Amino acid sequence: MFIKYQKVRNSFLGALAATAACVGAFFGLKGSDTPEPRPNHSTAQVAEHNLSKNESRSTETLIDPSTRPRTNHASNPTRTNQPNRDLAVSKLSESGSSDSAWTKSPNTNQSTPQGKSRKSNRQSDQARYIAAMKAAYRRADSSGKGKDVLGAKSRWKLNLYDDDGDGQYDRGKLDKNRDEIDDEKWNFKNDRWEKANGKLVWSVDRWVAPDSLASAQTSQAHASQIRYRTAMRIASAKANPTGKGKDVLGDASPWKLNLYDDDQDGTWDRAKLDINRDEIDDEKWTFKNGRWEKEGGALVWQNDQWRKAADIAKTNGASISNSTRYQAAFRIVAKGSNRSEQGKDVLGASSHWKLNLYDDV
Repeated sequence: MFIKYQKVRNSFLGALAATAACVGAFFGLKGSDTPEPRPNHSTAQVAEHNLSKNESRSTETLIDPSTRPRTNHASNPTRTNQPNRDLAVSKLSESGSSDSAWTKSPNTNQSTPQGKSRKSNRQSDQARYIAAMKAAYRRADSSGKGKDVLGAKSRWKLNLYDDDGDGQYDRGKLDKNRDEIDDEKWNFKNDRWEKANGKLVWSVDRWVAPDSLASAQTSQAHASQIRYRTAMRIASAKANPTGKGKDVLGDASPWKLNLYDDDQDGTWDRAKLDINRDEIDDEKWTFKNGRWEKEGGALVWQNDQWRKAADIAKTNGASISNSTRYQAAFRIVAKGSNRSEQGKDVLGASSHWKLNLYDDV
């Protein structure tokens, strides 16, 4: 029995196809075991030149991988180590940090907003210092301790202490961030607050070096002199019908001056001055012998300034102008007669003038 040629040919071609499939599968699996190294640019050009443009892909897989030149990344300084960078970014992300260090230039200038923030903080600190010093100059309570005197809502916590019980705080402890750690310690010495072991002293509205305090005190003395003159003009004016003048300099003034007309004669007889509005009288004035005096008569207001009464006595009143003497004389006359119906030497023994008054009616 003869087998037909067509059947034999089909069987042979089927067996050949199966063999080719097995060989292809074998070389395919072998190639996947070892990953093909990535050639650099120069190696790819050489390979492309040596191989035929019409060479099939299956022929290319038969090339021994060991004969291919390996790419040396270290020889290319411009190449970024991408896996290491990605790992670093991943670590930053996991730690909650920003990866802006990779994406932003380290020379990025952000000084403007930070500068504004620092300026704002300085202004806030200045306001807090002023508020703190107002509290430090207030009269201490009977316990001798002022706890958190700026209030619980303040960023700062200030504690004050009156160690000797004289009503004036002697020490201060300042905690600027409420971490229960003292950031500054203050001491009240020589009638002023100081810190940093005396390297800084408080003057008017800021901390200054002691060397520059003299000029600051000069400016403060000048301001005080202007306020004294304004106060004396009011005290020399006619009293109101109630006989009391409350805060006559106005609530905008740092000083609080109260005047009193005790005998209801239309002229002020007494004055109480609170220099820092702590409700404590810093000075008490009395109108006697046609002039204002304080400290028990040791100081006398004369020629728009406080002068020592002893110095006035030595000069025998030579520095007093005639107009000033006349003003003092007529103020006394305006008050009227006294009970003895006469006034002897009403301008005072220290005056250059001697004035006697009489009530003949």
